[in-house]
Amino acid sequence: MLLGAGRATKESAIDLAAGILLQKKPGDHVEAGEALAILHYSPSAAKDVDAVARRVQAAYDIRGEQPGKGHLIYAVVTKDGVRKLT
Repeated sequence: MLLGAGRATKESAIDLAAGILLQKKPGDHVEAGEALAILHYSPSAAKDVDAVARRVQAAYDIRGEQPGKGHLIYAVVTKDGVRKLT
């Protein structure tokens, strides 16, 4: 919502050009200075682009070693509840 891509209420406008294009996925090699993500926004619709950039950067955990394989499915949700698969 901070970039204008979501809405707080049903009446809120949505900027269809706003969003985040992820450049790197878990396990991808990253060189210093490479973009992790690209933020698309309209300056008139975005609320705090710097805050969004900080949140996106904080979502990445860059280490020197290759991460282990993650799970594709962590849980199954049914009418009877949630069953974790891990």
